[in-house]
Amino acid sequence: MAGAFDSAVYAEDLKAGERWFSRDHGGGTQDLGHDLSVRRHTGNNSWTCNKAGTDGSSNSHSLAWRKPVYAMEDGSVERSWRNAPDNPAPGEKLAGIGADPGDIPSGGNHLLVRHADGSVMLYAHFAQGTLVSGLCPESSELIQPGQNKGFSFDPADRPSIKKGQFLGRVGNSGSSSGPHLHIHRLDQNGKPVDLPLSRGMVTPFAKSGSGDCNGSAELNQWSKLNGAPIPQASVLFWPPRRLEGEYTRHRFPAKDFQRMFDHLADSGFSPEWINGYTVGGKIFYNFIWRPALRSWRAFSSLTQAQLKTRLDEADEDDFDPVHLDSFVVGGQMRYILVLHKNRPGWLLRSNRSQSQHQAILEEAKQDGLRPVSMSVVSVGGDRRYSVLYRKAPGSWSAKSTVAEKDYQEVFDENRAKGRLPVYLKAYMHGGKPFVSAIFSSSPSGDFRARHGLSSSKLQAEFKGAIQDGFGTEVVTAFDGATSLHRYFAVWRR
Repeated sequence: MAGAFDSAVYAEDLKAGERWFSRDHGGGTQDLGHDLSVRRHTGNNSWTCNKAGTDGSSNSHSLAWRKPVYAMEDGSVERSWRNAPDNPAPGEKLAGIGADPGDIPSGGNHLLVRHADGSVMLYAHFAQGTLVSGLCPESSELIQPGQNKGFSFDPADRPSIKKGQFLGRVGNSGSSSGPHLHIHRLDQNGKPVDLPLSRGMVTPFAKSGSGDCNGSAELNQWSKLNGAPIPQASVLFWPPRRLEGEYTRHRFPAKDFQRMFDHLADSGFSPEWINGYTVGGKIFYNFIWRPALRSWRAFSSLTQAQLKTRLDEADEDDFDPVHLDSFVVGGQMRYILVLHKNRPGWLLRSNRSQSQHQAILEEAKQDGLRPVSMSVVSVGGDRRYSVLYRKAPGSWSAKSTVAEKDYQEVFDENRAKGRLPVYLKAYMHGGKPFVSAIFSSSPSGDFRARHGLSSSKLQAEFKGAIQDGFGTEVVTAFDGATSLHRYFAVWRR
């Protein structure tokens, strides 16, 4: 997004239930700046700035303490400091903060960065010794004679930084009232200018009591910045995730799904796999997102009528389905649909009987199509099929009524023929576990496939696969189970 900056902080460095906080900064050259700290959700839309079980009397009690900070834009470092001592506690400042020799810089440990457009950015109050050493050669705690507000580089010696580069960690140094990151930007004439962000979402924060440590904010009502700055008001800021690798979750509650969907989309990811299922009547999702490579749309929990509407709209706008899933809620079918721009050559049929499905499958074969999503659910004692057919390379085999106890045998038979699982949908039917499976000779390569996994075993397998360079391709759980979450998963590299 032209003219917009990256975030200085990222979502993956936050723990579950944490968000950044910003307020109206105000004040001279810092008028459009931001003081960023962290808040933790404590339930019922209530938030606090302190770690659980602490009272805020120590720097380490702060949720923001030593969080990573990253460069928002390419630039060169004009001035810096890295070893000023931390203030002893929130609300307590060390003596001798100023710009005279023997003082602590007012920005504490900081960077002043010049950008290509001539503007300068100040990042301030890093924790002692955490600023990357190559960005400041001076290791003194106090300003030395001739250094004014910090160490100033000669123009020819200014270190370069790149957007997204790690800079240091949030601290409480210099003229700081507590652990936070201060950022502000000035134009070439020293006038404050705002900091538009390409990504990130905000929601209003209502302070309660004195100060702004505690307050209330809606957990599920976020607005995308889309190139605008963080408002000069009390808000929670949900920064983007770094756009790399994959983001995969299992057993994700439906009540939290939409906000996570919006966050990942805002971060620049797109969904590759979304599997809906119910356990004990409650809806959960398994999903895999990766950096978006093309325009996309995705929808969850659609009714039959809504599915038709979305497909009609997509057809008008040249979006085509690439993933289809179904699950059952209260005896009613619900659908998940992922579409990509300009991916023609497909056939989609939903909520069909087994005999209808078989006839459609034979018809699709004649047209050179094969099933790529073959979702089966149990409704009123009958299997109902929702299948997406597309053109795809390689030989393939599709089986929709494989009892869990027979899956390994079917897997081994297909593997012996050079075919690996590319799609799985687990479901309960007549009180027994089944799986719908598609095996294909393409893509080939190294893979791992596991079934009958508990949540903890799935997580362990996932960590091991990612560490070994595999990517997640499939995660499915038994739709309609009464109490246990059990999973099938496939990884490939």
